[in-house]
Amino acid sequence: LVVPARFDLSALRARGAELEPVYRALVPRSRTRNRTTGTRSRVLTLTSEEALRLVQMKAASVLGHGSAESVDATRAFQEMGFDSLSAVELRNELGSATGLAL
Repeated sequence: LVVPARFDLSALRARGAELEPVYRALVPRSRTRNRTTGTRSRVLTLTSEEALRLVQMKAASVLGHGSAESVDATRAFQEMGFDSLSAVELRNELGSATGLAL
């Protein structure tokens, strides 16, 4: 269903990770914001717990969950509701957050 509507894109952009999944396509992400010097070295220093937390946060964001705690690290992605499109979105989110090509 197509509905004409006005959106304040700067306000949506300001919400960042809190943005509901339905609005994410309206606010393109900047590819340059996480490509700064030092990002890769920071990623390499993450502990396994910090890396897991990052994946949980991004997975929760992609799935539209309110918090990273709602993502069970012991469940398979398909069991949590990931499909091929959401898996690509998760890859893009992690790539954007880390500055790495995944």
